Amino acid sequence: DNWHFLLALAAILGVVAFKLLGGGAESPTRAAGAARAPIVRAERTAAIAPRDIVAEERDAARARTLAKINENEAALASNPEPEMAAAYITGIGNMYYQRLQDYTAAASHYERVLSEYPDTPAIYQTYVQLVLCYERLNDEDKRKSTLRRMMVAFPEDSQQYAYAYLELFGEMPPKATNI
Repeated sequence: DNWHFLLALAAILGVVAFKLLGGGAESPTRAAGAARAPIVRAERTAAIAPRDIVAEERDAARARTLAKINENEAALASNPEPEMAAAYITGIGNMYYQRLQDYTAAASHYERVLSEYPDTPAIYQTYVQLVLCYERLNDEDKRKSTLRRMMVAFPEDSQQYAYAYLELFGEMPPKATNI
């Protein structure tokens, strides 16, 4: 009963197969006498390595970041004023942490700020970044040690102390009701 449908389907499939196998007359849009595109053999395409655009962009971004780090190190060498020096070192640490994900290098820069410039206005953020570095490095001992150092560096009634206490003990300090 459906022989008309089957006949039409067979005709369509025949035409599609004929076209896919390269049969038939030239396309009316093709210029007379124009050559067909050459067939590319698999062995030729295998020799051409595809560009890894993502890797190239990542490498370029890494190079730009390292250049920026070098600029900041040069600026640090020419401007030893404590507040600016602490900002340059923290900035270098931030680039290692955020852009390069080199947590060991970032931690060494943050440690330098803590030891050489403990009175810098942004010292709290430096402690927090250092805690995060040690967390990323899975160094729980250094992470806890840094939190304890924060508790010594900040008054018991400060938010910074409360943060360190909460991170260490999982609860707010007993005197934290006024914070």
